[in-house]
Amino acid sequence: MRPTKNIVKLMRILHVTPSAEMYESTLRDALEAQEKSKKTKPAPAQPNIWTIIVKSPITKLAAAAVIIIAVLVSINQFVGSPDMASIALADVIENMKKMPWMEVITTEYPEGEEPLTHHEWWDFTSKKTFVKYPDSVCCFDYANREQYFYRFSDQAFEVTELPEGGFYGASSAFNMVNEFIQYTKDDGFLVTQRKDTLNGEDVEIFELSKSYPDVDMKTVAAVFEIELIVNRENKLLLAGSGKFKRLYKGGKTTTYNFKVTYPESGPRDIYALGVPPTATLPTAQASDKLYEELNEAWEMFAAGDVDGLVAILLQGQFKESKVAAANYLAKIGDLSAIGPLEKLAEEWEGVPADNPFAAAVSEIRKRLEEEDNEVTTQITEAEKTITRSGVVLDPNDNPIEGVDIRAELYYNGCYRDWRIFAETTAKARTNKSGQFKLSAPSAGYGMHLIMVYEHPEYATAWYHDIRGVLKNMSVRMVRAEPSFVAGQVIDEDGNVIEGATVRALVKRHQSYPQTGRGSTVTTYTDSKGWFLFDKLYEGARLHIDAWKEGYLRYSTESIGRDTYPVRAGMDYLLFTLEPGGTIIGHLTSQGKPYRREGFLIVARQTGSRAYGQAVTDKNGEFKISGLDSKRRYTLTINERFFAGTGLICKPAENIRVVAGEKSRVAVELQAGVPVTFQIIDRNTGRAVYNQPFSVVLWDPNHIETRKPVNIRVTSGRTDASGRCVLMLTPNDSYQLHTNEWDAQSEREERHSHDFKVGADINEVSVEVSITSCPRLYGRLVDIEGEPVEGQVTASGEQAISNVAGEFALRRPHQINLNRAGYAFNAFNKDKRLGRAFFFPEIIDTNETEIVLEPLVDIVGRVIDPNGEGLADAPPKVGILTSDGRWYRERGSWWKTVVDKDGYFRIKGVPVGVPMVVSITPPGAEPDVILGPLQPGEEIDVGNIVVKGEELKQLREPADAEWNGTLSGLLTDEYGDPAMGTLVQISLGRRYFRDFTDIDGRYQLTGLPRGEKLKLNIEHRYAPASYDVVCDGNDFDVQLSPGERK
Repeated sequence: MRPTKNIVKLMRILHVTPSAEMYESTLRDALEAQEKSKKTKPAPAQPNIWTIIVKSPITKLAAAAVIIIAVLVSINQFVGSPDMASIALADVIENMKKMPWMEVITTEYPEGEEPLTHHEWWDFTSKKTFVKYPDSVCCFDYANREQYFYRFSDQAFEVTELPEGGFYGASSAFNMVNEFIQYTKDDGFLVTQRKDTLNGEDVEIFELSKSYPDVDMKTVAAVFEIELIVNRENKLLLAGSGKFKRLYKGGKTTTYNFKVTYPESGPRDIYALGVPPTATLPTAQASDKLYEELNEAWEMFAAGDVDGLVAILLQGQFKESKVAAANYLAKIGDLSAIGPLEKLAEEWEGVPADNPFAAAVSEIRKRLEEEDNEVTTQITEAEKTITRSGVVLDPNDNPIEGVDIRAELYYNGCYRDWRIFAETTAKARTNKSGQFKLSAPSAGYGMHLIMVYEHPEYATAWYHDIRGVLKNMSVRMVRAEPSFVAGQVIDEDGNVIEGATVRALVKRHQSYPQTGRGSTVTTYTDSKGWFLFDKLYEGARLHIDAWKEGYLRYSTESIGRDTYPVRAGMDYLLFTLEPGGTIIGHLTSQGKPYRREGFLIVARQTGSRAYGQAVTDKNGEFKISGLDSKRRYTLTINERFFAGTGLICKPAENIRVVAGEKSRVAVELQAGVPVTFQIIDRNTGRAVYNQPFSVVLWDPNHIETRKPVNIRVTSGRTDASGRCVLMLTPNDSYQLHTNEWDAQSEREERHSHDFKVGADINEVSVEVSITSCPRLYGRLVDIEGEPVEGQVTASGEQAISNVAGEFALRRPHQINLNRAGYAFNAFNKDKRLGRAFFFPEIIDTNETEIVLEPLVDIVGRVIDPNGEGLADAPPKVGILTSDGRWYRERGSWWKTVVDKDGYFRIKGVPVGVPMVVSITPPGAEPDVILGPLQPGEEIDVGNIVVKGEELKQLREPADAEWNGTLSGLLTDEYGDPAMGTLVQISLGRRYFRDFTDIDGRYQLTGLPRGEKLKLNIEHRYAPASYDVVCDGNDFDVQLSPGERK
C-alpha cells in the first residue's frame, strides 16, 4: 500500500544554480527570520516564525532538515498528539536525540521543471553539515566557522567565514531548533494520525496541513501539506512526502519526497563528496578580497553606479564578482553596459546555456525593445511590477505602526529641480510589527520610482529609484517635531493665482545617510493662491519652484549645490510670477503624427542647460510652461529614447514665445545618419583614447540670423582606436567641442571643429586633430619581463593595458607636476601585483616599462594612551611626496580591516614609493612613515597611540544625552548673512552637518548635551574651528578674511 499521495517539500522554491553564497544565505535567512520575530512584538501579536520564513528569500533545500525537525517539534509541543494510544511525537524526538549523524535525501519536483535531488549529512558531534548537489558540494564547519564550496563545472573553490553562533549550539538534531520552537505556539497546524505498513514494517503516518498568511495577515500566501512516516518499533523518522503551493507566485505547486537514515558516520571533509584531491583551497586573503569585491558591487548597484559596475566587469579580480555585476546591470538595464558584457559573453568557457553575461545582454536588449519600440499608435505594454517589502523601525529597532508608504513615479529631468512628477502608483501602511508590502508598475527609461515614508511623529524618509534597494528593506525613521512650509502665489498686480504648480525639493534629514539627497513634493495653489507642504520635520530645508501656464517660472535662490534656502517653520512665503510664454507641440514622423507616450522634451536657450521640460502624452503631445518671452528656445529629445529604432530627433530651433500666449511647434523624428568621429594627436599621429567630446548645433551666420547656437544634441567618448559613432540628423550644421592641451598655460582649453551632415547621404566621417593632454605611454610587465594585462590609475584617470601590456595614460588635469611629483597606481587584473610610481616631469612618446610585483600587507594596532584598542579609528594609507606632504589616492585599491580590539590589516598596498600610515588628518600626529615597500612582505608598524584632541574626536561621549540642539547666526565682515556656509561637528563615526540658510542661520540637532564639541565652519575666507558646548544657547559667529580659530 502506498504510504502517501503527496510528496514532501521544504525548500527550493526557485530553480537557480547553487552557489556558496546561496548555501550560506539559506541558513542565515532562517536565523534572521527568528531574530526579526524576536525584535518586534510579543508572540501573540506578531506573525509567527513560519510566516516570516515562508516570506523570506530562502530558495534552496540546504535547510530542509531544519524545517522538517522544526515542524515536528513544534507540533509535538504545542499541538499535541491527537491519539494518545499511538506513537507520541515526543518519543520520536527523544530517540532522534541519540543519533550522532542524520542523513537526508530529498527529491523535489517543481511544476514545469526537471526534478532536483540533493543529499545532506548532519554531524552533531563535530558540528558540521555537508550538502551535495549534482554539480556542487558544500561543507559548513561551524566549530571552526568556515564554509567550503566547490562547483564541478568550472572548478570554482571557495572558503569563507561563517558568522558566530552557527549550528545554534546543537548537539543533536533537536537542540538546533529550540530557538525556533517558542515562535510556533500559535501556528495552528491541523494534524491527523494513522497506522499503516511500509515495506513490511509497521509505521505511523502524521498528516499536517497549514495555510500561511501574507504580511498583511489577511491574504493566504502559501499552503503546506506534509506527511511524516515514523517506524513504530524504533520510533525514528523514516521518510515523508508533501506539497507546497505558493499562491502569490503564480500558483505553481512544488511536490517533494525525502527519506532519512541515521548512519554511524558520514563524510569527513569536502573531498569525500567527490572534490578532486588536486583541487587546492583558496587562501583566506583571496576569499576576503572576493567578498570585498562582491560587497562593492552591491553598493554600486544600490547607488545606481553603472560606470562602477562596468569597471568591475572589465577589471574585477574574481569571476563571481563579475557575474554579480552582470546581474545588477541587467536589472538596471543600461545600454552602455552591453559592449563589455558582450566581450565577456564571448570569453565564457562554461556551458553556453549558463552564460550569465549573454543572459544580461539579452535582458537589457529585451527591455530596450519593450521601452523603445517604434510605434505610431498608442502602445499598451503588459504591466510589469516591482515589489518591495520590509519593516520600518525607529533608531532603537522598535517597529513603527501606521507609517504611510507610497511609490511615486517621476520623469528624470536634466537637473533634480526639473524632476517631473507623474503619479502615485501604489500605497501601503505598516502593521503593528512595522511590516509592509508594496507593488508598483516598474519604471521604463527616462523615469524612476521613489518610495516615501510618512508618519505624523517622525521625519519623512525617501528612497530614490527603488530598483537599487533590497527587496526586503529595513527602513529607519527618526522622531521629529512636525512642521510645514506655506505661502501664496500672486501676479505682478497682486492678484492671487489659483492652480499654480508648486514643487519643493526637500533635503534629506541628516540622520538618513542612506536615503539620498531628498525628494520632490508637488502641490497646487487653492482658490486664494495658497499652497502648503505639511508632514515635514522641524528644520527641514527646501528649494521651491512655482509656475503656471502664462507665467514665467519662479525659483527660490540656490546658494551652492547642496543648499536649500527655505526652512520649515519660517514665515509665510510670497511668490510673484511674471508673465511668461508656453510652447505647445506634438511629435511627427514623415509628416504624420507620432503617438508615443513618455518622451522627455527639453527646452534649451543655449548650451546644455534645461529651461523647461515636459513629457509627451499618449498622443505624442506636450506643453512646456514658464518660459521667458525675451528668449528663443530649441527643443531636443535625448537620443537614448530612440535606442535601436534608427530614429533621431531633429531639434526644433529658434522658437519664440510671447508672454501670455501659446507657441505651437512640431518636433520631427527622422532617420539618423551614423557619423564616425576620429580624434588624433596632431603632434604624434596617435589615436587619442578615452577623449570626451560633445556635439552642438551651430550656424556660422548666427549673429545675422539671431539664431541660438551651442545647443547640445549628443556626446560621446573615443575608443582605443580614437573613434566613436553617433547618430545625427542630416542637412544640419554642427560643431564638435572637446578639450586640447595648451602648453603655454599648462592646462586644457576648448577646441571646436565645424562640420556639416549633408542631405541624402548614408554615413559621414569626421576627423579631428588636437594637441592632446600629455600622456604616459608605457608597458606593464611582471618581474620575469612578461607582459601584464591590468590598469594604471590616478585621480579619476585610468588606462587599461592590452594583452601586450601596452597602455596610454592621460595626465590628470587636477595635478601640478611641478610640485614634488604625483604618484600613480598600477595593478594587474586580479589585483595581486602592483606598483606605485611618480609621474615623470618630462613626458615623451617613448615606452616606459613598469614592473609589477607582489603587493604588501601592513598590520598594527591603534590604541589610546591606556593601551586600549580603538576599533573606530581605521588608519589611512597615503603616499609621501618628496616635499614631505602626503595624500591618499581616491579610490585606492587597498582595503583596511580593523577588529574590535584595534588590530588592523591594510591589504594590497603597492610597492615603489614611500608610504604614510596615519589615523588623524594629514600632517597631524601620530604618523608612521615607511620607506619604499619591498614586494610580498608583511610590515608590522606596531602600536599607533592616539591621544589629546584627536582621541576625543574619535570617541563619542559615553553617558551623554543625545537630544541637544546647537543653532546660531553666521555673518561676514560686513555683518551680512553668510549664506550657504557648511557647519559641521564630527564625533566618532557620527557627522552633524548643516548649511546656513538665506538668513545665515544654521541648526544642528541630536547632539550630546553639555559636552565640549569642535564646531567646524567651511567658509570662503578660510576654514574656522570653535570650541562649543551644546547648552541650548545660540552660538553666533562673525567671520573675517583669513580667520582660523
